[in-house]
Order: sequence, then C-alpha cells, then structure tokens
Amino acid sequence: MSLLYESACFSLMQEGKHAFEDTRRRKKEKYTDIERILKEKGYKTFNDAFIVGSLGSFDPANEACIRRLRITPRYATLMKKLMVSDVIKWNRDIYVEHVTGIK
Repeated sequence: MSLLYESACFSLMQEGKHAFEDTRRRKKEKYTDIERILKEKGYKTFNDAFIVGSLGSFDPANEACIRRLRITPRYATLMKKLMVSDVIKWNRDIYVEHVTGIK
C-alpha cells in the first residue's frame, strides 16, 4: 500500500462555506495522475484528502479517510487533537513571525 501525504491550509472565513469541499476536490485532482499510474502498475489506490482548516476546524469528511485507513477510534481521537493543535501552533508561529519579523 502506498500513502501520499500533503497538508493543506486555508481559512474558512476567507474561503467561505464550501472551503472544505473545494480544497478536497483540488487535492484529489492534483493526485489523479499519480493514482492512474499506480493503478496501471497493479497497485490498489485510494485517493482522498484529509483537511484541517487554518484555525483548527476539522472537516467531517475526514472520518471516511479515518475509516478507510483503519485507524482505531482511540487513536483517531488522539490524532485529531494532535493535528488540530499543530495547525493552530503553526499558524500562530506564522502570525508572530509576520508581526514581529522574528523567526
């Protein structure tokens, strides 16, 4: 099984109510060619996106990815908390750097 990971960050306030769907669609389209190549080589593929908004909003459609990847409910709860807290931390760091100019 092959797994590709890429993070996507966006602001729900700027992108609007369809931000999750639009981001998911763009990410899936981005990897369509890789998915096709892997399928041609005989690999089973699963192309989806795992989306967390820039302020820590968690896309409910991520639950399908969690189930598909067979992540246990206990670990999924921890994983969500870690991902959301990381996104908030990263965005805070970006904001502080932008305001102060200090990395």
